[in-house]
Amino acid sequence: MITVGKAYLSETEGVKNLIAEYHRSEGLTPNKERIAWAVRLQLRETPGLLLVARDKDAIVGVALAVYTPSAELGRVMTVNDFFVRPKHRRNGVGKNWPNTWWKNANG
Repeated sequence: MITVGKAYLSETEGVKNLIAEYHRSEGLTPNKERIAWAVRLQLRETPGLLLVARDKDAIVGVALAVYTPSAELGRVMTVNDFFVRPKHRRNGVGKNWPNTWWKNANG
C-alpha cells in the first residue's frame, strides 16, 4: 500500500535521488548541488512542504511545494516539482496527493 506524507530528514538521500531521476526523465542533467540545496531548505529552513509517496520503505514519488504570501488570499501554496516513478503511475498514487496537500496547507 502506498502512503503519502511529509518527508523525514532521514529520507534526504532518497528524495534527492528521486528528484534527480525526475530531472533525467525530463531530459535535464541533474544539478546535484541545487537539488541538495532545495531539499535542505524544504526539510529544515523554509515554510514549504516536501511530501513523499512511500511503498513500504521505498520512496516512489515526491512533491516539493512552497508557500508565498498573497494580499488577496493570504498564504498560497505552489507545487514546483511533482514526480511519481513510472512503474507506480496509473495505480492511484496521485489520488492521495491533493488531500495531503490540503491537510498540510491548513494544518
